[in-house]
Amino acid sequence: MPILLSLKILGMLKSKKVTNESSPIILSAPSVIDGQFKTNRGLRIECQYFGAVVSSDKIYVSSEAKVVGDLICNGLTVDGEIKGDVYCTGKVLLNEGAKVTGNIYAKLFENQSNEHLNCTIRIPSPTAVYRAVERLETIDLEVPMTGTNLLNEISLYFTSKAQSEGSEAGLRVVDEEPSLRSSGSDS
Repeated sequence: MPILLSLKILGMLKSKKVTNESSPIILSAPSVIDGQFKTNRGLRIECQYFGAVVSSDKIYVSSEAKVVGDLICNGLTVDGEIKGDVYCTGKVLLNEGAKVTGNIYAKLFENQSNEHLNCTIRIPSPTAVYRAVERLETIDLEVPMTGTNLLNEISLYFTSKAQSEGSEAGLRVVDEEPSLRSSGSDS
């Protein structure tokens, strides 16, 4: 009887095992990646990445990483460098040492240091975020991004001027003045 009980416990432990689907995908250094990438899992970028990235989960850009291209995600933490636009349905966190050049569209934004920022931060309306979340939840991982309008579709939820004119789905600009942008001076 004790052996049977042990097998049952072992079977229960195996069934509760963490699957790879919940683990983030790691694009490790030293690598250079050129192209488009989409996933429904979390993503950790530690390499040089040239191209668009879409994740319905969170993305982390490590201090060694450099991303040249647009990012669409549910959450973003940056320790490295991004040159491109960010469309985030959740929170963007820029840690000390992060370098960003481009536009950031995010539901929430937190900045630990503004020394290396050359960007505009825009807070989209709740309706725009909701539409983007809905679209991210339905991404088809069987079809390459080149075969879809996914990038344009999601970016339009955040940027469309038609939505912002008399509609709840528009944008609220946080900082659009070049003099208010981080330039390292106290002017």
